[in-house]
Amino acid sequence: MYLFLILYVCICKYAFFNKKASANKKFIYGCIYIWGYMGKGYERVDVVDSNDFPITTAYRFQVDTFNLRARASRVIILGKEGIWVQRRSPEKPVYASKLEVGIGEMALAGESYTHAAQRGVQEELLYGQCIPLEDICVRGFYPFKFSDRLTTRNYQVYVWDYDGKHPLSLESEETSSGRFVSKEELKIANKGEFTPIGWLMAKCALFYCEFGLIQMPANDARAFSA
Repeated sequence: MYLFLILYVCICKYAFFNKKASANKKFIYGCIYIWGYMGKGYERVDVVDSNDFPITTAYRFQVDTFNLRARASRVIILGKEGIWVQRRSPEKPVYASKLEVGIGEMALAGESYTHAAQRGVQEELLYGQCIPLEDICVRGFYPFKFSDRLTTRNYQVYVWDYDGKHPLSLESEETSSGRFVSKEELKIANKGEFTPIGWLMAKCALFYCEFGLIQMPANDARAFSA
């Protein structure tokens, strides 16, 4: 009964944001949505306020379904060839096949931002490789808040300098493809091809490459802080 309730909520969420979709599509994509959370959806995460103070814990699917504020890390990956850009899997329940700069990982209940960043790199870019988290040296951080109609997050941004010692192996359920792009290529990229947070991270990565600081240009920081 509980699973049927979850499925119903997810279908309703899809219907709310896709009023023009047919009834069949609403049902199919609602099923895809709940299928995507059958694994990670039952992980517990901290629900926090705008000051990052923990309020309670909830299942991940509850956080996503009801757009609760949670903690997450973003990692900008820099290599000799440029800045890492990846395309989300077409099976993702939101922003399917959109581009992102770096990777993002929601922090589990009681988990630090840094540990979540290291774990995200391990799970999404070093998939299937037995590399200890302590060997994934992410550095620096820039805190900011982000909110749109689908997600509300307190983020910390990190940088990971990819040295090529370990081949990048992508987790297909998260990412369909990825490559390093130059600063010049990223500057002329089409905003519409990116997720909202992915485009923000593109600006952040370019700012870092230009000034050596993990920080957003003032206009972008104001636009995405909430």
